[in-house]
Amino acid sequence: ETSDMGAAGTLAEFINYCTANYPARHYGLVLWDHGAGPLWGYGSDELFENDSLLLEELRGAMDQTIFAGDTKLDFVGFDACLMGSVESARLWKDYARFLVGSEELESGRGWDYSFLSKLNETDDARTIAGAIVESYEKYYDENRSEFFNPDVTLAAMAIAVVTAVVYAVCYSATRYMSWAAFAILLVGVVLGLAMLALKMVDLTPWLLLGTGVVGTMFFVYYIYFFISSVAVGIQFSGFPPEFFATVVLFALTVLAAVVAIFVPQTSEKEA
Repeated sequence: ETSDMGAAGTLAEFINYCTANYPARHYGLVLWDHGAGPLWGYGSDELFENDSLLLEELRGAMDQTIFAGDTKLDFVGFDACLMGSVESARLWKDYARFLVGSEELESGRGWDYSFLSKLNETDDARTIAGAIVESYEKYYDENRSEFFNPDVTLAAMAIAVVTAVVYAVCYSATRYMSWAAFAILLVGVVLGLAMLALKMVDLTPWLLLGTGVVGTMFFVYYIYFFISSVAVGIQFSGFPPEFFATVVLFALTVLAAVVAIFVPQTSEKEA
């Protein structure tokens, strides 16, 4: 019976068959086919309308295996295009220690599987993952010609390190962008009100406009990084206090700008 290679159950069934019939202390998983990155995932089964495994389907498959528990793959490798992304690393952090994949398109010749000989020498996951990349690079260096000169990208990533860096960047950017927006708008409101008190009405709208635009840009970036942080798994209990303070300051900036523009005109007409 023909199975759909784009179905999560097919991958889970294959992995479970292997682990049940060939138990081992160390496991690696290599997935070979077309890759389409975070958008369309991995694989393309021509017998089933080019069905592929989206990232969430890959997760669904792995959740049906022993690797959803305490046992982890030493490495997962994609001999496929576009699968060496942060999104892939985020997915596989729950199931594997190392991820080997290309962030760009792979040559049609794919990997050089001579790295398999390394399995006779060591069971160290870092060494094996590195050997995959080294054999890949060596093959294309030795086989380049005037008619065959592809771009070559392949990386072996320690998934825990990659995800930790992503978490740190997203979390820090979220908080700093929030405070930056708050500070810029606060300065604008305080200086704007001070300039109104000093009757420097000609410059006040421009000051408020400038700080408002810059503060809003930082605030938009804050929202972006907040969403990105949630997407990579950082848990927030809710929006931080400075979020609401920034919204209030933005409203005050708009109000102050209106006052700075219209109050002087009203005063001149009364005069």
